[in-house]
Amino acid sequence: MSGNERVSFSNWRRIGSSPEWVQTRHRMSYAARRLIGERVTERQDAKDVLRVFARYEIRSLRDRPASSYPEWLGIVEHGEEWRRKLRLLRQLEEEVFGAGEQAR
Repeated sequence: MSGNERVSFSNWRRIGSSPEWVQTRHRMSYAARRLIGERVTERQDAKDVLRVFARYEIRSLRDRPASSYPEWLGIVEHGEEWRRKLRLLRQLEEEVFGAGEQAR
């Protein structure tokens, strides 16, 4: 799985938890892009739709606490989530680069 596919998986999950109007927009956008011959995957279109409509939605929620933001916006409220991702990144770094150092 490539890096872009890993990122897309997160977007794929977010599009699944988005409101029906966002999912409808994604279906229509993907179909239209394919109809005109654009070489785009369904996951790439989901990413693009989320990028646009999350911005609009966030603007309407600015005065509310982040804890009230819907999951589909992809906003991480707590530092623990960032720490978990940092630990995973460091583990991957060790696996990739640490193994390479031992092989030399």
